[in-house]
Amino acid sequence: MFALIKALSTLFSRSQADTQQRHENYLSQAVDMHDLESRIRHLDGGHRSIYRTGPYGVFLR
Repeated sequence: MFALIKALSTLFSRSQADTQQRHENYLSQAVDMHDLESRIRHLDGGHRSIYRTGPYGVFLR
């Protein structure tokens, strides 16, 4: 049973090289500096939420 789970996890896991190549392709499609900066921000995790939540779910501005 463990061997089956391990085989499935290796089948569906992404390699670091594939992720890096996808990021490079995504960034190379930028048309200007503003687009490039927004794509970098998107990859860095800035797309997760417009508002950052503080402790106890309080929205901060």
